[in-house]
Amino acid sequence: MMSAHLSNPPARALAEAVSALLDDLGHHGGGAISTWSERIRLRRELGRLLDTDRRLLRDAGFDVAWAVNEIEKPFWRA
Repeated sequence: MMSAHLSNPPARALAEAVSALLDDLGHHGGGAISTWSERIRLRRELGRLLDTDRRLLRDAGFDVAWAVNEIEKPFWRA
């Protein structure tokens, strides 16, 4: 019965994401959580910068398309 649910692409993607998260936790312990927290914080700040002043983003040498791509990544992806 579980395989029927995993044939659904969103369910399969979720299962893969959970598996990756658990694997990361198993290998890195508490370090993974601090890494994830830092990614969340940095991506929120990048989002604020993107929303408020894209010129500053470009002046820092970052492409707007890159910033949007980075913001949309899940916290467990580097």
